[in-house]
Amino acid sequence: MTELLRETGVPVSTDVEEMKQALGQEQEREADERMLDELENEKAPSRYESRTRKHTATTMRERTSSAKIEISNSNRAAIRNRLIDLFDRLKNRQLTPSEFLHEIKSAFSVASQEKSSAYVSQTVDGTGHVLRMSDHPSKARNFAKSKQTSGNTSVVIKLGSGTFRPDGRVALEELVYNPENLTGEKMQGIVKGLQDWLERGEYTDKGYDNRHVSPRPQYLRTAAGEVYGFVKDGKIYLDPRTRTRVHPPMGCRTTETQPEAVGTR
Repeated sequence: MTELLRETGVPVSTDVEEMKQALGQEQEREADERMLDELENEKAPSRYESRTRKHTATTMRERTSSAKIEISNSNRAAIRNRLIDLFDRLKNRQLTPSEFLHEIKSAFSVASQEKSSAYVSQTVDGTGHVLRMSDHPSKARNFAKSKQTSGNTSVVIKLGSGTFRPDGRVALEELVYNPENLTGEKMQGIVKGLQDWLERGEYTDKGYDNRHVSPRPQYLRTAAGEVYGFVKDGKIYLDPRTRTRVHPPMGCRTTETQPEAVGTR
């Protein structure tokens, strides 16, 4: 199937590392786990899990009610100077991850001891941009509720728990930094990335530990529901372990199951 697709001019990849990068998942998976099954785990939660998730979501909403500021010409210079000052202070002083998160929020005047997430927005060359700074991964639907569906960036110093949740309506890039890896040099890289975001709406630091993206890719499944690949940005990614033969789930007939034709579903 791979060669047939390539003959038609459709870009196809069966490289697992490229697939991980395209999905924004850079952490290594356990060797005995199927990558795509883990990334697209849609098992229905038990009644207990549903109650637990509901309680967790309520707690999250209570503690992440966010501070927000609109950057304008009147406050841009002050924010720029505070970021420069923070960058220079990091040359001689090591901050804890918690202190650092507070400092970058303070640079944008959105620091609050009671709020774990802070948002700033600006317009660059007529395009809106939103920056989120937080201690836990985001839920992209929150951006949709604010009608901000493009130009979104989230910088996470991962002190808290939570799982990133993409949303089909929202374009969002989230960069996650693990506290145990947050050296002074990495902190300076984050500050430089924030400076670039302030100047042109593009966060540029590449020293993150994990990257999340929304919207979620379009997954390809067999008639039995097994994931064998996905489509993203017009390119097809096929799991090399299933591209020639797909086995039905346990308990089904032991006949070979061919993948469905790749379409736009």
